[in-house]
Parts: sequence; structure tokens; C-alpha cells
Amino acid sequence: MKNAGYSKNGQVTLFVIFGAMIVLSILFLVYFGGSGEDTSNVSPKRTSGVNGDVVSLLESCLDIESENGLRLMASFGTYLEKNESIIVEDVEVNYLYYDEENKLEDIEDVQSRLTEFLNKSLVTCLDDFSDLKKRRYGVHLDKLDATSKFIGSDVIFYLNYSVVLEKNNISKNFESRYVNIIDVNFLKYYEAIDNILDMREMYPNLVDMYLLADQGLNISFTQQEDSIIYILEDENSSLPYEEDYLMLFAVELGGDNEVI
Repeated sequence: MKNAGYSKNGQVTLFVIFGAMIVLSILFLVYFGGSGEDTSNVSPKRTSGVNGDVVSLLESCLDIESENGLRLMASFGTYLEKNESIIVEDVEVNYLYYDEENKLEDIEDVQSRLTEFLNKSLVTCLDDFSDLKKRRYGVHLDKLDATSKFIGSDVIFYLNYSVVLEKNNISKNFESRYVNIIDVNFLKYYEAIDNILDMREMYPNLVDMYLLADQGLNISFTQQEDSIIYILEDENSSLPYEEDYLMLFAVELGGDNEVI
């Protein structure tokens, strides 16, 4: 009987220890809001708690800043800031042909500038995870690398990141990748602009309506003094929750400045 009683008590003790270990494991996972699995190749987007907050902030910032970059490029004619420009109805429009010089950059340079803008603006948007640090979490970025690509009829933004979370001397690392695809056919706009600037070089004071009609875009223009202001629109290109994507730029005329 003693042996039977001892065996039963031993089993109870083991069950208690095993149950306590399970509870502690669950508490640890809930504490950090993650599953504990390797997420190096999968975005932990569905996680809750602080993991979810970090992921949400990173991905939201990429969405916001990628849209901001494309919005600036539309306003400044492939550039991200004002250069030599003309004011049209209180709007500053960049020249892409000025002082007998074609100022359109190579498409690779345009793409690189957008990537550079994205990485700088992401740092500002993240604000050093100040909200999480107010909750006494340590948040450290081991890697933050954003890139932009003009591919087909889209602009694709990639974000690779690695984050270390710390609290109460416990740390956890996770890394992942996020992709944001925006339906803007930037390559189509760029090709049309390139063709218009070639037209300007060949015919300093001529607008070839046939050439404009052949670009596959809705192209309108107006003359202001010695300049032509172009507006390019693709009905299939738009930023999220916005209307059609409009690209503006100006061309300084040559010759007698009279458009035919």
C-alpha cells in the first residue's frame, strides 16, 4: 500500500510541476506578444501585444512615406523637392527643360533618390519608438533597410528590418520583410516625359499633338509666357484612396517662344 500511495503522490507532483511550466511559458509569450517561433522570413503581422505594435508602426510608416514620396515626385516632375521652377496659380512647378538643358535624370537615379528619401523619412516617422519607450520597453533596430523599385505598372517598396525588444532584463529578437505595392505606372510617366523633352530639343517652339496622343496618357498643357506646363494623367494609376495620379512639369521654350 505504501508503494501505491507513493506512486500516486509522485504523479500529482509531476502534474503540478508540468502545469506550472506551461503557465509560465504562456505568460512569457503573452508578455512579449509573440509566438516564439522563428519569424525571420514571415512578417509577424498577426501578433498582438508589443510585437504587433512594433510591426504595425514599421509597416504604417512605410505605407505613409512611400505615398508621400510618390506624391512629391508627381508635384515636382520626378523630383522630390523644388528646383528651378515656375509658379502657376500659386503652385510651383519644376522645370525639366530650362536654359537649353534637359534636367530629367536617368530612371536609375530617380529610383535611387526615392529609396534615399524613404530611408530618411522612415527614421523620422518611427520617432525612435517613443510611444513604446514610454511603456518602458527597450526597442532597438538592428536593421532598417527600405528600397523602391519601378516594376511594370507598379511601384514596389520593400522593407527589411530586425528589431530587439527588451523589458525586465528579458530580450527578444525578430526580423521580417514587408512589401507595399502601389498602382502607379511610374515608368509610363517617365517614358512620356522623356519623349516630350526630346520633342523640345528637336522643335524648340513646337508641340507635336500626335506625339502627345501616342503616349497612352491623358496629357494637357498650357502656356505661360515663355514656358509650357504639362499635366500627365494615367487613369489606371493612383495612390491609395486618392484620385488619378497627376504628374506636373514645365518646359522652357526656345526660338521666338510662340507655340505652334
